[in-house]
Amino acid sequence: HLLFGPGDDLAYLVHFPTYATTAWYHKKNTITNPNLEAFVEEVREFTENEYAPALLKGDRLTSGQKQTIAAKLSGYTGLSTEYWLRANLRVTNQEFFQELLRERGETVGRLDSRFTGINEDLLGQTAATDPQSDALSPPYIAAFKDYLYETLGADKSLNYVTTSGLRDGFRWDWKHRGNESWGGQVAISTLPDMTTAMKQNPNLKILILNGYYDLATIFYGVEYSVNHMDLPAALRDNIIMEYYEAGHMMYTHEPSMEKFRRDVGAFISEQVR
Repeated sequence: HLLFGPGDDLAYLVHFPTYATTAWYHKKNTITNPNLEAFVEEVREFTENEYAPALLKGDRLTSGQKQTIAAKLSGYTGLSTEYWLRANLRVTNQEFFQELLRERGETVGRLDSRFTGINEDLLGQTAATDPQSDALSPPYIAAFKDYLYETLGADKSLNYVTTSGLRDGFRWDWKHRGNESWGGQVAISTLPDMTTAMKQNPNLKILILNGYYDLATIFYGVEYSVNHMDLPAALRDNIIMEYYEAGHMMYTHEPSMEKFRRDVGAFISEQVR
């Protein structure tokens, strides 16, 4: 559900709460709450009880119903009601990056939507770069490569590529046993493996760390996945979810880095008792 496929509404639904938290951070909401966690819970309820049923109706949604939903989508995200109507209530992440702060001439980050950058194409529907990566990648890549080549002595004729997409001819291989039916792949999911591992080892504990402003691996998408693992109630408590007011690399935000250390330390300490 990270991919916006034709006829597949799930990706729009699971991305929506992060659109809303991003708008909350940039003060673009008209429907809001000063407490982020309370706001997120309200957005979850709207997504499940109003937005999802509206998309499920598809073309059977009346013009009045569509107008009502579009107005609420606008209130939570800061995108205009007209924009949501033109999008048929379905806005991709790339479109959101560009539209949220278009009037300021800015685009927002994918890995961390708190970050903003100059919008190079004010008519564009997709961003040229990720402002978060533009801000953070150069220093940490330089530091890592200095460590790799100078401290570890790696052969400098070997080029370490920090992002898989930069390799010539690279293509993700989405094939996975268990996702196939009728001779073809019908899903992209490793959840059955995780479910099986937890059922075979009931003592297995899993810690999942989520950034509220991560538009690459959205927190509500993680929640949706965990809620569809078909686990017995006793095993559901073995999955521990923590949340941070940051993005994909939450440790770049100092308060989140401190919480990250506490959460991971507590998790490890609890398991080795």
